[in-house]
Amino acid sequence: MKKIRGFTLVELLVVMAIIGVLAAIVMVNLTESQKKSRDAKRKADLNTILTAMMLYYDDHNTFSLAGCECGSSGTGRGWFNLDNDDSYPKSIAQYLLDEKYLSSIVIDSSGKTLCTQGAGGSCDTEPGGPYMFYFDSTKKVTVYAKMESTKSTVDVNNSCNATPAISPAQLSYCTSYYRNYSLTTTK
Repeated sequence: MKKIRGFTLVELLVVMAIIGVLAAIVMVNLTESQKKSRDAKRKADLNTILTAMMLYYDDHNTFSLAGCECGSSGTGRGWFNLDNDDSYPKSIAQYLLDEKYLSSIVIDSSGKTLCTQGAGGSCDTEPGGPYMFYFDSTKKVTVYAKMESTKSTVDVNNSCNATPAISPAQLSYCTSYYRNYSLTTTK
């Protein structure tokens, strides 16, 4: 008679523990990869916005969106996608789309167009979030995003971590609205 030997309970538990540890490692890496992917889209979105603004500059000789009746109180600044709000008659994104500077609406991968700012509000507690748009002169425009991954590469043009320090108005977009990445273009 041939004796058939199977796995012992201890051997099965050890194999299951090893598989559990490997699965946990894979999940951690997968989560970080997903964050990096969404951050890469955010960087591409900011570049798209700046490209649209360069085209706008070529036509108007300014980055100022004054007169667009878009953005915060119609100034052409503020949350990039927010509209249908008393202080935002039209979104900046919609204005640029209507004027043919964008081929489609650019929106953060989180889908958010507004967040509650500061001290535990959704701007600082939720991943991602809406883009901010600011121009401080007719020759400079900056767009801001909130990156999820702590391993996202910080661009040398990142004014949220600029040296020398940036203007207080621009810094407020980094701090008050918890945006941690920005790109700036000048003409």
